[in-house]
Amino acid sequence: MSIGVGKLLSMLIDTTHSDMKPMYAADVPPTKRAQVDAAIDRISHDLATDKIAYVKLEPLLTTMRDAMSDKHITNREADQLLAKSEEKRKPAKNVRPSPGARRHP
Repeated sequence: MSIGVGKLLSMLIDTTHSDMKPMYAADVPPTKRAQVDAAIDRISHDLATDKIAYVKLEPLLTTMRDAMSDKHITNREADQLLAKSEEKRKPAKNVRPSPGARRHP
């Protein structure tokens, strides 16, 4: 069985995201929770389908770790998670394509 790094990281994000959901504090409105959840779900999907580069995930993963460290995600931390999630979805500037991309038109 062979699995790509993107799919493996997608599974990691999905597991972490599941652990994260019950940690939202009362000050995080349901609409913001839904926005953060949808953004992280999109990141996971894009990783699994190789639509984003996994090498640039470190800021998001660090933010997730920091937000979850006290088992309590505040409104401010939810804002940070949302910002980092959306940051990953923006097209990168001046990024060289992977070597495999050149072989497959």
